[in-house]
Amino acid sequence: MERTTTTNWQNGKLTQWILPFVVFGALWLMLIRRLSLYWATYPQYAFGWFVPFICAYLFLIRWKSRPAGKPGRSAAATWLFSLAGLALLPTWLVSQPNPDWRLISWLLGLEIIGLSLCAIYFVGGRSWVAHFAFGVCFILVAGRQKRLFQYHNF
Repeated sequence: MERTTTTNWQNGKLTQWILPFVVFGALWLMLIRRLSLYWATYPQYAFGWFVPFICAYLFLIRWKSRPAGKPGRSAAATWLFSLAGLALLPTWLVSQPNPDWRLISWLLGLEIIGLSLCAIYFVGGRSWVAHFAFGVCFILVAGRQKRLFQYHNF
């Protein structure tokens, strides 16, 4: 009887940790796939193929030295998580027929980063967000970053 309880507990913990990794892995793969269009098309962004690996490496290095965290509870974080989650579907739908639209790529990236940072906050609090933010936000260097008025003569 005791062994069954331990197995059920371990299965519950496994599900509790695996599901978020699968969901956020899918979100990050969606973002990487979106950005890979730029990396393959524009030679000046070819370095972007290395950025996801650098992000993962930075996250793993920081994981080893993470501070003790306590779950964060904030109405602002809950609101931001809900807003980014609800905005994700329309952004993704608009991005499908417009693969070269920079604004949509940036919105998609910011939404996924926002969701990721909120999830980190819910698990480990502010100390974890401060600790992991650089690795999570580093993906922003791989997007198209031309200036708005670069080609205009004002």
